[in-house]
Amino acid sequence: MSSHLILIWIQALLLLCNGLYVTPLGHSIMSRCPSREHIWFVHTSRTEGVGQSALCAIRSAYVLNPELQVHVVTRSGLMGAEKAWLRSNGCGHDRFFIEPLNLTSLLYDTPLRVLLPSFNKTASTLETGRYRHNNIANAVRVALLFKYGGAYLDLDMISVRPLRVLPCNCLGSQEVMTR
Repeated sequence: MSSHLILIWIQALLLLCNGLYVTPLGHSIMSRCPSREHIWFVHTSRTEGVGQSALCAIRSAYVLNPELQVHVVTRSGLMGAEKAWLRSNGCGHDRFFIEPLNLTSLLYDTPLRVLLPSFNKTASTLETGRYRHNNIANAVRVALLFKYGGAYLDLDMISVRPLRVLPCNCLGSQEVMTR
């Protein structure tokens, strides 16, 4: 990863941790608590489908958070069988959305637009380099929270409690297993 990209990630994370940019655009930047209307899952792989553990993660977030909209933003889409399974297991059309990932339109009106080739012809972009897949996923996560607020969950994180029990402006992590 180039030093330019590292600097942008550090700046973006500092802005998020400061609580200034987690709220959706149009809301007061002094708002004490980010919008809790959305739960975001991101699938940036070009392979179609997300797998059984991801389906369980999506369903658990949906069931435990009836006041929130659950979004899966994907490059390749969910296969029909996966959509059907989620729908037949309670994920209704009213709060569950599968959305195509359009990187340019998502990043364009955020500070991360400098990573788009159309914005900066000379700097490293998200689509180049050894870690391009990780960079794209990270940029999508930051941009979604910047623009819309809410919570981001990995597709392998099964929810066991509602998100409303969390304090505002908090960070969470999975247990890291060491050898």
